[in-house]
Amino acid sequence: MSAQPLLQVKNLSVSLNRNTVSFPVVEDLSFNVFPGQTLAIIGESGSGKSITAQSLMQLLPEEYFSISGEAFLHKENLLDRKNLLSKTLFGSKMAMIFQNPLASFDPVFTIEQQFHEVIRTHLDLTKKVAHEQIVTVLRETGFQDPERCIKLYPHELSGGMLQRMAIAMTLLTSPDLLIADEPTTALDVSVQYQILQLLKTLQKKTGMSLLVITHDMGVVAEMADDVFVLYAGRMAEYSSVQDIFHSPAHPYTKDLLASRPSQYKKQTFVPISGHPPHYTNLPKGCCYSPRCQKALPICYKQSPHAISLNDHHHVRCWLYE
Repeated sequence: MSAQPLLQVKNLSVSLNRNTVSFPVVEDLSFNVFPGQTLAIIGESGSGKSITAQSLMQLLPEEYFSISGEAFLHKENLLDRKNLLSKTLFGSKMAMIFQNPLASFDPVFTIEQQFHEVIRTHLDLTKKVAHEQIVTVLRETGFQDPERCIKLYPHELSGGMLQRMAIAMTLLTSPDLLIADEPTTALDVSVQYQILQLLKTLQKKTGMSLLVITHDMGVVAEMADDVFVLYAGRMAEYSSVQDIFHSPAHPYTKDLLASRPSQYKKQTFVPISGHPPHYTNLPKGCCYSPRCQKALPICYKQSPHAISLNDHHHVRCWLYE
């Protein structure tokens, strides 16, 4: 692993502003994505995974969200909206694909027209070279007849084909970092595997880094080098994928693993009791304490600090204080 991260996020916090009240949605997150590596951010719905990714891409409207902290890519702070140099990285050195591929495309333009829009924005290519580039990336993403496919409108393609189109579109600019926000959730199970394998193949071929947002431990096991476990917008645990699966430390991580159905275990999976807290009504102390089977009295009163179990294993839990 490279000693220098490609993406370095420090103390990222995001608050949602409603009238005169500010609600902390994401609080004090710090993590790294290394060159050629995959970091998976995992958590239940409402944990702040997508908000984290969207804040890095400056996709959150300023009138509703306040963002603090730093996120460095190629020495530019992605969170600084006044930094014009950082804006040139979006879509070129850093790209993103979303959960619903149909929502990523304009229904009134053909696929080819939308690919050309990306090229006009980020690349200086002639029309002929641009067309050749489009055909090339479509072949790389598994399209056998790209000449026909680019003439179609988004609604004429399946969800899996559209997601591959979205991936192909990001490849036009050869990004160093690709953020994949729940890239397989809206797809059939068989197509999910194809998309994951495609991302792994492209990563191996291009050397790009991946930041994968997911709630699926199966995706984490398949894709990740490092794992960032998120709960109620706070870090629960951050370590290598091996540590997360074989030596989990935080009770929430352990409960996530225990809640997975498995064909190899005779016992049934154990659901996590209760519900994740809403950002407008977070519990005092550790946010997981109302659902935690190992909660101590202090867990209900005071939020824990991050503890380093070793150089690459970090946890926020009073059990390790």
